[in-house]
Amino acid sequence: IHIPQTFVISTEGFKHFVEENQLSRLLQQDEELHDEQVVDAFLKARFPDWLKKNLEAYLQNVRYPIAVRSSSLFEDAHYQPFAGLYNTYMLPNSHPNLKKRLERLIMAVKMVYASTYFKAPRSYAKSTMHRTEDEEMAVVLQQLTGLETHNCFYPSISGVAQSYNFYPISHLKAEEGISYIAMGLGKIVMEGGLTLRFCPKYPKFLPQFSIVNDILENSQKYFYALKLDEFPNDEVFTSGTGDDPTLVKLDLSDAVDHPVVRNLSSTFYVQDNRIRDSFSNKGFPVLTFANILKYNSFPLAQILEEVTRIGSKWMGASVEVEFAVNLP
Repeated sequence: IHIPQTFVISTEGFKHFVEENQLSRLLQQDEELHDEQVVDAFLKARFPDWLKKNLEAYLQNVRYPIAVRSSSLFEDAHYQPFAGLYNTYMLPNSHPNLKKRLERLIMAVKMVYASTYFKAPRSYAKSTMHRTEDEEMAVVLQQLTGLETHNCFYPSISGVAQSYNFYPISHLKAEEGISYIAMGLGKIVMEGGLTLRFCPKYPKFLPQFSIVNDILENSQKYFYALKLDEFPNDEVFTSGTGDDPTLVKLDLSDAVDHPVVRNLSSTFYVQDNRIRDSFSNKGFPVLTFANILKYNSFPLAQILEEVTRIGSKWMGASVEVEFAVNLP
């Protein structure tokens, strides 16, 4: 178990960038200010030279895919957090030219900075005691967990484990926690797509997988991966739509030749109306994670139970842990 290699641009970088380019003036327009105007202003703004040099030194030593993540002052506040309101960008970081990789990284950092002034966090700030003017953004550059398959990069499993379950059912207890897992990048978990929900203490207890029709309806149908070839053009990247142009959405049925799909899927046989736990080309793949949760080929449930227990003990509060798994 390890924490991905991480590099942090502190809030000082954001402060310099905003002050040097007088970007706080944008907030005076408030009601008329559209996200596209914010993106345009931030991308045209001059990036601090000292920060550019630091990022160049960073890229000279880093050749793996990078997640450019927001980490603002208000984002993880204990009360009224701004979680989920800011953008994350994934970069393949695969271009042979260092200058081109640096350009893309600076563009991604600017886009994360720009999301501070977007309409959603501005509107949310009005309903809290916070002011957008007081917000400061740090940026986390983090090594992306995953393996390369067919020019795509993604982890076998990603998810979130919570030490406290607010909606326990049947014999589950609230303090036994709950986990959500999916195949591929965690974007599907964060946006509330179809994922598998289970209690780490009872990984075989899956009420949503009671009968064949339930399994077919509630199982994950697609997953996200990072395209390792560079994205098409800068205009697509900076459109401000919120969709990440470096990601590709793959249907499970189109990825049956991926080893991970074969490892984690069961097979639905139409003629028998049955689902068998092993993968076969003679039926349709259904993502049940049976190998992991039922046959314990990888001790995911035990790890999540242990990590959340340790976390909540030493934090003195309920914890939530984001994780990704590379299966051998």
